[in-house]
Amino acid sequence: MIKALIYDCVGPILVKKNDWQFLDFIREIDQSCGQATNDDLFWQYVRQKYSLNQGQVEEAIEEISSGYEKNLPMWHFLGKIYGQYQLAMINNGTYVIFKKWIKKFTLDKYFSLLLNSAQIGVRKPDKEIFLLACQKLEANPDECLFIDDSEKNVVGAQQAGLKGIVYNPDKHGLFLQELKNYQIKF
Repeated sequence: MIKALIYDCVGPILVKKNDWQFLDFIREIDQSCGQATNDDLFWQYVRQKYSLNQGQVEEAIEEISSGYEKNLPMWHFLGKIYGQYQLAMINNGTYVIFKKWIKKFTLDKYFSLLLNSAQIGVRKPDKEIFLLACQKLEANPDECLFIDDSEKNVVGAQQAGLKGIVYNPDKHGLFLQELKNYQIKF
């Protein structure tokens, strides 16, 4: 029986704004944020690669963090299951931006556990990050369902013993159908 739903952040929970206009280097930084396992090293790399001063780095952080919005169908679903299951999130990315999202979208209201790769030094699909989440949730891996828009990350979760669903924000109805395979009630 599933006790916990563990989500990726970008894709299932947050999506890029359709009208987000940005410079090419901002897009490149945004795309590389998911590789971060250490904030200091990541932002040092960004400063060097793009010859940015600290003020410009702060502007890039603001631009990236404001370029996302709630995936409304998933938030509607979260409202239906809140309190029935433990909810957790694993984010690959910089904690600087993740912290802004936690505040802006009140992620800590819904998710009792928020793990970030830059804080713990491990990122998806490494099975260590999934097992850490299960441990903190006090749940066995087979009692956890991981939801991510990356098949590679879902496979990593499955290799750690979790159940998994590859989520497509454009096919939320399919996601709701797949949940029935795991007896998720909503």
